[in-house]
Amino acid sequence: MTRALLALDNAQCLLAGRDPQGAADMATEVWQHLPKGFRTGLVRTRAETLHGGLVGKPRDQLTEVLSA
Repeated sequence: MTRALLALDNAQCLLAGRDPQGAADMATEVWQHLPKGFRTGLVRTRAETLHGGLVGKPRDQLTEVLSA
């Protein structure tokens, strides 16, 4: 779970650096490799915060992953 949190923080940095697609790609990769039991709490909150900062295709991509 720690690696997932660090990766989601890195995705947030990518978004801040104006790479929304890179951020969505990183978050998608992390989310897809997390066991379902780890997709709650702080990890979910970080993913949703990132999601809230995205628009367009990157947001749609993360929406799909988070809803699965």
